[in-house]
Amino acid sequence: MIIFPGEDGLDVVIWGRWTQGSMRFRHFDERTGMIAMLESLRLLSSEEARKLEDFVFLDHCPIYSSQIEEAVLAAHGFLPA
Repeated sequence: MIIFPGEDGLDVVIWGRWTQGSMRFRHFDERTGMIAMLESLRLLSSEEARKLEDFVFLDHCPIYSSQIEEAVLAAHGFLPA
């Protein structure tokens, strides 16, 4: 599972055993609802849910916090997804 923060909420991508078309995506407007749903689906434990509630994306996401420039990523072969 990967959680992408955005200006208008959070995008979650999940997948199981890798096969073509196995990834699923969902947008959430707010963190609390996202955590509740992921926990109810047993994709997060209660401990992981607590940690995610306190997680600060700016502290851990270099692109989101602008610690790395887009031009530098492009120069090293990283393409927009």
